[in-house]
Amino acid sequence: MPRRYLLFVLGGEAGERVQELRRKWDPVMAERIEPHITLIYPQEFTDEDLLLDRTSETASRTEPFEVRLGTVERSNLGGVWTQVIDASGTWSELRTAILTPPFTPYPVTPHITIVHPRTSNRSMEALAAIDGTQ
Repeated sequence: MPRRYLLFVLGGEAGERVQELRRKWDPVMAERIEPHITLIYPQEFTDEDLLLDRTSETASRTEPFEVRLGTVERSNLGGVWTQVIDASGTWSELRTAILTPPFTPYPVTPHITIVHPRTSNRSMEALAAIDGTQ
């Protein structure tokens, strides 16, 4: 069974700029999936139908919200990501509402991956070029 995630695809000018970086530093990942912010990871849920039900119910009472992109930095897995600033707290609130038992939330930071160590060995080179940029 494929690994399932619940995510927001980053569009617009910001999405295009991030995708340019991904194409340069991690073309394999850039080809596989658009720039995105993951809300729920596969290891956090056990029942896909329940996940979809909770997501639908939670989304129906959630107003549109904005996030901002922060700085590019080394990720906790040794790759490169850009921070996502959830000023309204809505990203966190969605996770809390959806990931109640029997699901198990993991401590995660909202981010957009630019270089994943599974698909590129250019993390250090990318960091030297773009670390700290916004």
